[in-house]
Amino acid sequence: MIRCSFWDEAGGEYPVKAGWETWLLYKAAKMGLEAKLVDDLTFRHMRERGAAHQFVYWGAAMSTLGYHPLYAIGRIGKNVTVPAVAFKGAINMFRGYLQAELGSSDPFITPFEKPFREFVHTQQSERIVTVVSSLL
Repeated sequence: MIRCSFWDEAGGEYPVKAGWETWLLYKAAKMGLEAKLVDDLTFRHMRERGAAHQFVYWGAAMSTLGYHPLYAIGRIGKNVTVPAVAFKGAINMFRGYLQAELGSSDPFITPFEKPFREFVHTQQSERIVTVVSSLL
């Protein structure tokens, strides 16, 4: 669910590229807004997650959004434990991330604008420092 006033201020349309779902969350954060998690909302996937791309686009999305490499590796590693993704899906995510980092001719895998990617990278760098600091 997206508040209409935010949607209008964000430009009113999704970018047609890998990472568009997550783009929305980082766009809100960049605008100083907060996303809320609705824990008790239930839904059913109409098709198997990752069925069309075997999670390669999930990895590519991390690249297009400007994910910090350590953050991307952590997310990929965490997905090994998710039954719907598991080891094969995580390997495909890693492959998609690397392919996108090296450049892709697929217009769906084009980087978001540099200031946005820098914002995402900075947010994740700060999160990495916080997590590492809490472990020490």
